[in-house]
Amino acid sequence: MTTSPSPACEPLPDDDPLAVIVVSFGAPQLLRGNLAAMTLPGPPGRVIVVDNFRSAQDRRANAAIADAAGWTFLPMTTNLGFGAAVNVGVRHALTHGAKHLLVLNPDARIDPDGVSALRDAIRADPMVLVSPVIVDGAGRLWFRGMRTDPRTGDVSAVPNLGPTGELGPQDWVSGACLMLSHSLWSAAGGFDEDYFLYWEDVDFSRRCVRAGGRLRVLIGVLAQHDAGGTQIASASAGKSPLYYYYNCRNRLLFAAKHLPGRDRLRWAVATPGASKRILYRGGRRQLVQSPKPLMWTLAGSAAGLLALLARSLPVIGSRR
Repeated sequence: MTTSPSPACEPLPDDDPLAVIVVSFGAPQLLRGNLAAMTLPGPPGRVIVVDNFRSAQDRRANAAIADAAGWTFLPMTTNLGFGAAVNVGVRHALTHGAKHLLVLNPDARIDPDGVSALRDAIRADPMVLVSPVIVDGAGRLWFRGMRTDPRTGDVSAVPNLGPTGELGPQDWVSGACLMLSHSLWSAAGGFDEDYFLYWEDVDFSRRCVRAGGRLRVLIGVLAQHDAGGTQIASASAGKSPLYYYYNCRNRLLFAAKHLPGRDRLRWAVATPGASKRILYRGGRRQLVQSPKPLMWTLAGSAAGLLALLARSLPVIGSRR
């Protein structure tokens, strides 16, 4: 991984410093319309923008926005993917004394009171990974805790979230907006960079629990997320090619990394139905306009099945 030199940055002030980590990929209008419009607690230097390279024009625009706002800007020489870029930002933040970490999508926003409430939860319990309730731009519920079906790998909303917002070991919190302490980050080991995009928050939530952490959604705290704002969709597809490919691939990569053999087989058998549901998230009309969404879905499913097989073969061989 190659990055340009990090800018000079003074140690973060106060005895409990917070760093805000944002990964950008083009789309300067998102930084300008969301992050720059927010009033975050503390000095501007708390905000660290890790810019995955898309084009020279977008790089210049994002750098100018960050410079005007007083943010730390870390330009990557290529597109590292979401998890790898978050890891770069967190390493920079920890080097400069951050104790609490807010990971925030550029197409998401949360008000200062919400940030303070998340931070209070971390202060009370440094081993909790915490998220707000997230709504879309129209105010509709988008996230209030998610669950992965251990039999099939399908994801769904947590049906009965109690008043404390505690989640179970099969649940996960969205990477669109989450906060945790440096202690839990270190215990879990950061984001797994194998995913590139999508499912890295599912994986990270699972590893936080295995490291002794807990998952929680703060019921009274709201963030807004314009879902899909960071995607680059093709002219004929409802979702981007990366959306289809990595959602299908990473569902099975997660199974390969975290599940025992019998459950891996169940997820593999469920792949046709699961991949079809992922494809249809972009609408059915897209298939009349172009075969590309189907092709990316099939390619991602095949890559995921190969990853599942590659990790399963050593286990099968060891039993002989």
